[in-house]
Amino acid sequence: MRTLALVLWGLLSVSNVDAATINAASCSQSAVTTAIASAVRNVDTVAVPPGTCAWSGLTVTKGITLRGAGVASTFITTTDNALNYLPDSTARSNDEKLEISGFSMTSSFSPTAGSGIIHMDNTDPAKVVSFAPIRNIIIHDMAFHSVHCASPCAKQIFFEGNIYGVIYHNTFDGNYFISMHNGLGYADWLAYPSAPGTYKAMYIEDNTFTPNPFPYTEAGQGTSFYVQRYNTWNMSSLDVGDMADCHGEQGEGGCQGMESYGNSILGGTFNDQLATFRGGQGLFFFNKADNQYNLQYQENHQCGPEQIMNTYDWNNYYGSTLMLGSETADVGNCLSRNVSYWSQNVSYNGTSQIGVFVGSSLPGSCTIGDGAWITAQTTGSSMTGMVGRDPSTPINGTLYRCGAGNNWTAYYTPYTYPHPLRTGGTPPDTTPPAPPTNIRIATRSNGE
Repeated sequence: MRTLALVLWGLLSVSNVDAATINAASCSQSAVTTAIASAVRNVDTVAVPPGTCAWSGLTVTKGITLRGAGVASTFITTTDNALNYLPDSTARSNDEKLEISGFSMTSSFSPTAGSGIIHMDNTDPAKVVSFAPIRNIIIHDMAFHSVHCASPCAKQIFFEGNIYGVIYHNTFDGNYFISMHNGLGYADWLAYPSAPGTYKAMYIEDNTFTPNPFPYTEAGQGTSFYVQRYNTWNMSSLDVGDMADCHGEQGEGGCQGMESYGNSILGGTFNDQLATFRGGQGLFFFNKADNQYNLQYQENHQCGPEQIMNTYDWNNYYGSTLMLGSETADVGNCLSRNVSYWSQNVSYNGTSQIGVFVGSSLPGSCTIGDGAWITAQTTGSSMTGMVGRDPSTPINGTLYRCGAGNNWTAYYTPYTYPHPLRTGGTPPDTTPPAPPTNIRIATRSNGE
């Protein structure tokens, strides 16, 4: 009994470690590195004071809270990766939380495609299959700036491997804002499959983007799922390219897909893209643009298991015009409307007119694969209070999918908003319990 009491006391003493704030002596890389080294992993906060400092490859390997004094006070410049998060085995196995906030970060370089002001890497060096996803990444209340550059060029935030979490209340200006990469292709699709409407994604929500020509918010090259929702895009009169891109069946593999909803696109005069979608599963709905934007479905290389599939678009508008997804390239004749992807059909009747129905109750007839967005909210082009940063009326509804015999089943509901990590929540623990060990089976004879 005494041994058990000591063990319990030890467990409680570890779990109740008081969080401390470690104040860096200055914003210099060396001072911040020293403060990080003294911080208790997954518990402490490192506070960085006001100032202007240059970082190049400041490295974090454990879960901490790294907090600047605010975007108007703590300025970090870089000509390389300013900050690298390379979680060690303990951070990965314990799914430690990394939270970064309160900095203005500026890049003045345009080197290779594998760079970012903030760089996070969760890939296995063996390059067979990546490490299990880390799920507790939070980046908020930051300002990111970068110089204009042509492709390939440095990103503002660059993820490698399967990384889930939330990016919110930031401002981005420049180009090539957020990129997700893995390079392991279909092996990671099978090992860590996507699940739309769940925590299994990087959520990009409630941010403001002001792009120069050639922006990307990109998931590509064998990476995991991501979600763009409730962001405001301030577009110039310049041709700025794709708001989002998902690579397809090519090279190192395609992205698993994305969700895009509740985004407000202000200004702009070119026929640019809400997304150029080339692989995986997509859900595009309730995006509102001032001027003409397009949703492109493409296959530029070859057919295969990573091509576009189970993709739906509905209630996207530029002005008062319904924006429908369309094929703009299909090298291998892989894509087909109402087979690979389904778009809203305002004349939907489930038989001669199929695709995606939008309304308040399910139709009586449907064709296998059709979608139906059922909501009590007002639909159409106005979307008042439903789009842009910090919406007053978040989008609410369920996408149903048609099966055999006119049978509708719930298929997708948007994930909790705001993301639970913003309010101290944690992703659900889906790790199965370890098998029991040292089991002894005692038998008794009759009469004992």
